[in-house]
Amino acid sequence: MPNYLFTKAKTEEPKKHGDKMQKMLDSGRLNFIVKDVENDDLLESPNGRLPAFDALYAVDGTQFYIMPVKAFKQIHKALKPNGKLHFTVFRKREACPSLYIAQQTAEKFIAEEDKKPHDDALTCGPGPFSQVWPDVLSDQLTIAGFTDITFARFDSPMIIGRDIEEALLFTTSMGPAGEAIRLVEEKSGDAAKEKREQIMAELRKTYANHVEHRLNIHGEMVKGVYLPSSTWTVSATKPADDA
Repeated sequence: MPNYLFTKAKTEEPKKHGDKMQKMLDSGRLNFIVKDVENDDLLESPNGRLPAFDALYAVDGTQFYIMPVKAFKQIHKALKPNGKLHFTVFRKREACPSLYIAQQTAEKFIAEEDKKPHDDALTCGPGPFSQVWPDVLSDQLTIAGFTDITFARFDSPMIIGRDIEEALLFTTSMGPAGEAIRLVEEKSGDAAKEKREQIMAELRKTYANHVEHRLNIHGEMVKGVYLPSSTWTVSATKPADDA
């Protein structure tokens, strides 16, 4: 059967994922379906109900589930008995300078009281480091019905942007650094612009020391801003006797 790509971002188009994925879509080997994993039935599709999956995969996405147990239960329902779930999540922020450096830099320029949201502030909720604890995450998966849960650590440089400006956009738009900057802008208005410019200037200097060429999985040399990162590769199984 074809593979399926699920996304919760309703504004996202398949072509945004690059030429290689677009070729798979055009060939019929990949179907692109928009789903809210926490609330939607993953086996419903525009072309009728799908058969249960042998395996489901996620890359740095489960960390953004608002209700992870509910989402994992939905995934569990979509798998065949003995079906596999494999996904990656970031480890602790101290092990991920790829994102943590931006937070540390922001905190140098933002007063502690400005980091705290006011009563009606919108915060980012779950973020990149919401599933760093194996004990908590394995309990969530167990409650959802999974067994044989394993964690494998993987350390590798991570490209955070093809150039410094793209790296800045990535690291200051999400995670603790992005939220801290958004909150101070809400509270301080025009006065926050100077702080933001100071943060950006410092990060530009830092990222300039990490621009290099590295070989990607396709054997191509890719220029970018690379910083250390560490993830868990998590695997879990739907029991064979669980229909």
